[in-house]
Amino acid sequence: MTTIFPASLRHEEGLGINGTSNVLTARSEHPGNKLTPTAGPTSDDLKEGSGGYALVINGESLVHALKTQHEKIFLEIARNCTSVICCRVTPLQKAKVVELVKRNIKAVTLAIGDGANDVSMIRTAHIGVGISGHEGMQAVLSSDFSIGQFRYLERLLLVHGRQSYLRMCKFLRYFFLQKFCLYTY
Repeated sequence: MTTIFPASLRHEEGLGINGTSNVLTARSEHPGNKLTPTAGPTSDDLKEGSGGYALVINGESLVHALKTQHEKIFLEIARNCTSVICCRVTPLQKAKVVELVKRNIKAVTLAIGDGANDVSMIRTAHIGVGISGHEGMQAVLSSDFSIGQFRYLERLLLVHGRQSYLRMCKFLRYFFLQKFCLYTY
């Protein structure tokens, strides 16, 4: 079951839902394996930017959405939504969604996980963040960065990420300056 509904993101409350008048429910029919929209906005409505939509898709529907003939449609709908939530999915499906984004959008992907079921997703993404917790240390050991709690993610991205970017820019300026000076003399 796939649902698209108007949503607003609030920093304090997480994901808030502003009504359910625009709900798209796609049911997978097992004989033909077709996704049939029953009500709600179309992908053209999402492109027009009439409001912030969130896409919620479960693992059973994601199986059909990740088939090669449906990948482009799924990606187009997901790109026009404010949030995409995949629930009840397998570790392989998580990795396939990240791979789909990497392959088609050409954007830097960030995967955040806290357990062994997130390891394949973390390894597939460009940047992997593991959260140490009750589920074990597999995600932390396979990630690029590790944090103790989810609330530290904001500081990791906004403070340390920016500082790392600025240090890399400064390093590259000196590196190119050194190479240019070396070859001119």
